[in-house]
Amino acid sequence: LVDAYRHKTHNITANLAKDKVRQILSQEWHAKSEARSEAGRRVWSPTSSFRSRWDVAVLLLIIWNCLAIPMRVAFEGIHPIEAFYVDYVLDIVLLVDIYLKLQHFAFTADDGTYVSNAAAIRAHYMDG
Repeated sequence: LVDAYRHKTHNITANLAKDKVRQILSQEWHAKSEARSEAGRRVWSPTSSFRSRWDVAVLLLIIWNCLAIPMRVAFEGIHPIEAFYVDYVLDIVLLVDIYLKLQHFAFTADDGTYVSNAAAIRAHYMDG
């Protein structure tokens, strides 16, 4: 029984010494911070509540566009002018989304590191 406990304790200690655990703990620390500042610039982590809400809002806007654009094409001249203003405002929100993704939304790289540098964020999203 004592040997089994020592073996289990040794395995836990060995796993804690691995880089992957430190990396995961580092990611959790970044996830807990809503926004980080880099030279006065706000950066939202991939798991921040603001970013989650923003992504849901953008998804709803995309669904709206998927429904509104075919209706606008199919029934040209029937819908009110206010619908165009709503569409333009939604397009501006989507442009703001592009700006935020290129400047302020950090990401986790393939190797598990947290990337918040503006140039690296831009390069990541421009590469696809």
